[in-house]
Amino acid sequence: MYPFKYDVSLRIRHPEMKADEICNQLGLNAEHKWTAGASRRTPKGTPLVGVNKSTYCCFLLEHPDGLGLIDFLVICNDKFRCHSDFFRSIRLTGGSIEYFIGWYCDKNCGEVFDLEFLSDLVTLQIDLSIDFYGGAIKGSAEDRGRP
Repeated sequence: MYPFKYDVSLRIRHPEMKADEICNQLGLNAEHKWTAGASRRTPKGTPLVGVNKSTYCCFLLEHPDGLGLIDFLVICNDKFRCHSDFFRSIRLTGGSIEYFIGWYCDKNCGEVFDLEFLSDLVTLQIDLSIDFYGGAIKGSAEDRGRP
């Protein structure tokens, strides 16, 4: 197997919870966020027509160079374990939580998501979303369309 690079974000969606409440509960600053019912805006703040249908928070989870994807996700699971009640309340009230992985490779590569790791995701109620970007391993995260 050949090496690959990756980026990971934690994305949370909710039909009515305020984005700032989510950020405060997790103690994280969102890279992107908006709140249900607020006027829509572009990432640069330019007003758009309409209001946001749901709340969205995207937290970029920085990882050290050379740390494998699964090893990093296990660390993230451990970090978010103290928020399991909050995650459960998000789910019970119509929201979702997911790890969004941008996977960048030039050749065939892979990873094993073992039963223990997958079971941990179920316990934490975190979905797993993976986007593969072929031929992109040499660029920077910004060049690869970081999640």
